[in-house]
Amino acid sequence: MKTASIIALATIWLGTSAAAAPAASPAPPAAVSRHEAPACFYANQWQGWRALDARAMLIRVNMHEIWRVEFAQECRAMLAPGVHWISKFRDGDLVCSPIDLDLTVADTTGFREPCIVTGLKKLTPDEITRIPRTNLP
Repeated sequence: MKTASIIALATIWLGTSAAAAPAASPAPPAAVSRHEAPACFYANQWQGWRALDARAMLIRVNMHEIWRVEFAQECRAMLAPGVHWISKFRDGDLVCSPIDLDLTVADTTGFREPCIVTGLKKLTPDEITRIPRTNLP
């Protein structure tokens, strides 16, 4: 019986003291990260391309920018000489994400292979310097 009384008193005392205690100061807000606008380019700024392999290519934008484009599947047709891209741009001509590009590679005989874009990344100057010049578009 004494144990139950002690527990009851402790519960009442703890509850009362918690209510009477001053409110803890709020935690300082987390550091605000600077949100940068997504990297984008206009379709007419795309100036050239070079296949890295059957699943990725580099494109040159605005003379000095290099972007990496990755595909969901192998697009072997882009490895053949004399092919070109047929591009459809969704939501106008501003490209900011993979969904904005609808690409098909075509050759001179009329063969076409759609290539689903799953990755689009603007490379940093440091990343560009690590690419052999022969692989740049």
